[in-house]
Amino acid sequence: MPTPSEHKTVQAWILEYAEAIGWTVGSCEEAERRRGIVAMTNGEFRMTHASLFFDALLDAKVREFNPRFREITRLP
Repeated sequence: MPTPSEHKTVQAWILEYAEAIGWTVGSCEEAERRRGIVAMTNGEFRMTHASLFFDALLDAKVREFNPRFREITRLP
């Protein structure tokens, strides 16, 4: 019997639900790029300026859902 993994028991279900409500599931590479994770030539990653979020998408959605926030200067 295969050993349960986090992907099988948790992540796969979350991804399935996200797609069911209309979200687009992206690749790991795209997620890393959008968060600011830089691949280095030696196969490692530089995450000194990486974000936990997709900053541009977060900024756009905050402004969309909170009209008064639109008056504030955009996030860097």
